[in-house]
Amino acid sequence: MKKTSAALCFAAWMFSALATGAFALPKAGETITKENWEEAKELLPPSVLEWVKKGYYILPVVETQLNFKGGSKFERASRENAGKYALDADGVLIEKASGKISEFVYGLPFPDIDPSDPQAGCKIMWNFFIAQMVSNSQQYWFDTVWVGQKGYERRIECLWYRLFFTGRSLGPIPNPDRCYFKDLIGVTSPYDVAGVATLLWRVFGLETDQFWSYAPALRRVRKLPPANASDAFLGSDFCNDDAYLFRGKIQTFDWKLLGQGQVLACLGAVNLQPLERDDKAQGWRIRADYPHVVFGYEVPDFKGAPWAPTNTVYAVRPAYILEGTPKDPFYNYGKQIFWMDQEAFYPYYKMVHNRSGEYWKSMVQSLVLVHLPGQEKEETYPGPGLQMMYDDRSGHASCCHPTSPKFLTLYASQKLTEDEFSMKALMRAGK
Repeated sequence: MKKTSAALCFAAWMFSALATGAFALPKAGETITKENWEEAKELLPPSVLEWVKKGYYILPVVETQLNFKGGSKFERASRENAGKYALDADGVLIEKASGKISEFVYGLPFPDIDPSDPQAGCKIMWNFFIAQMVSNSQQYWFDTVWVGQKGYERRIECLWYRLFFTGRSLGPIPNPDRCYFKDLIGVTSPYDVAGVATLLWRVFGLETDQFWSYAPALRRVRKLPPANASDAFLGSDFCNDDAYLFRGKIQTFDWKLLGQGQVLACLGAVNLQPLERDDKAQGWRIRADYPHVVFGYEVPDFKGAPWAPTNTVYAVRPAYILEGTPKDPFYNYGKQIFWMDQEAFYPYYKMVHNRSGEYWKSMVQSLVLVHLPGQEKEETYPGPGLQMMYDDRSGHASCCHPTSPKFLTLYASQKLTEDEFSMKALMRAGK
């Protein structure tokens, strides 16, 4: 798409999607295809709608009774947070009374979003940021699969460890490095890239994040500038900051709320998925019957694109439409436009533009909600869902299976400590 035509396309979509006139919504049991794509024209990002029109993407529509607000415990904490927090001039989350950086927040820091507030976009992103950390920690396997128009090309497999210091349902833990979270990603196969690893410390405020990589061929750790998180992840269509649709540092972007509307949200399951106790790991795992995503290249005679998911479903959800533009001139992406659930504060889609303002590629993420046994009404977590990036310029995609029967995602493990996020741990991951 040319810069001008892409801008006009998005402007036309915004006018249509945000118009006050009512339009008929697709009904549960329908399937949106290239034959009836017009039923979804106000409910999908322009790029995703084009995929449907071309026959790449097929969307079964469902109804769901899921509670997207996180459960009664989380909702109560969110209500109690009303008026406690604010943003400083740089977009950093602070305590309203003291003006100091908020080192620990549980529940949404901004439960009441005023669309007319100039800081509304940034506040929505902080809600998203805090809400994803309710699970305390995560350990999971994922792969990244290169998929062209003819199908499967290659794959890598990784382990990802995450330790959260804010947003935790179990409360605060010691945080001497003043971090929001720490992430360690290690590649486990194939042989030619096994041992490549990265370690990220997302630090408070405007301080520079600590970001390192380990290359086993060189046997050395290298410190990276934060903008490197926007580089392609091992040559795929993803970058590091595409994790969870956005893993960038909120305060290093300018945020704008473009509007509100409805979206066909991508769901990995229509029901809550229970976790089960893992006594050895002292945590909670997803079960073996968890709904693992299956892509088109894995299904013989699938009618859509080889990179399209085949077993996700779609429900109409209220959404915020946000624009984020990096402040760092060396960041590889230009503006990104997000479709964010208004209750779950979970993003389903984004459109990525390059630094010249031209549309480049789009990403889809599914939502699966999990819960501890017997606590489905008190608290739910976002479980691992599909992530897929399609580059509309090259016609190439990268797909992510976020979990596997051979390594079931683990939450809130008491054995995962800060020791797993040190230089020694980074080098161990590279062996």
